[in-house]
This record gives sequence, C-alpha cells and structure tokens, in this order.
Amino acid sequence: VTFTGKTGGFVEPGAIPELFGLVPGRENDPLFKYTKPGEYVYYVHSFYAKNCAANTLAASEYSIPVTGAVKNGLVYGTQFHPEKSGDTGLRMLRAFAEL
Repeated sequence: VTFTGKTGGFVEPGAIPELFGLVPGRENDPLFKYTKPGEYVYYVHSFYAKNCAANTLAASEYSIPVTGAVKNGLVYGTQFHPEKSGDTGLRMLRAFAEL
C-alpha cells in the first residue's frame, strides 16, 4: 500500500510541535469513534506529510496544516504518537484494535 504526497520540514530551527488539537476531517472513520475533534495528541517531529489530502483523515494546525492521520484501504498511519497522547491516544488505540 502506498500513500501519495511528500514530506516537508518545519522552517524554524528547533520548531518541533509537541501538543496539538487534532481535527478529524472524516469524523465517521472508526479510528475516531472514541474521540472528539480538538482533543490533544502528542507530536515530536521536525518533518510532516504534505500534498496527501486524498488520504488525510485528520490534521492539526501549526501555522500550517499538519497531517495527523492518513488511511489507504485498511492501512492507517499517524504522524503523532498515540502511545504518548494520554487518554486520547489510548482511546484511539482501542478503536484501532477493534478494526
């Protein structure tokens, strides 16, 4: 399975996002069945996915839209760390395990 798009780097040195509100673009996806828009998730990367709107499930804002979750068929990917995102991440992992 492949995803379309490219990667980009954050332009400010050391400007690595950490906690952002996640805004699902496709709230009806089963991955988000236990979460609400705007719940915070943990990112710690200096790169982000871009030009991948066809596969984007959710994004966060960091002066630019930052792709948070993608899906192609039955394959999911997240840019944030659900395992480090507290209760929100645990609920997302629960939903993922139920797929």
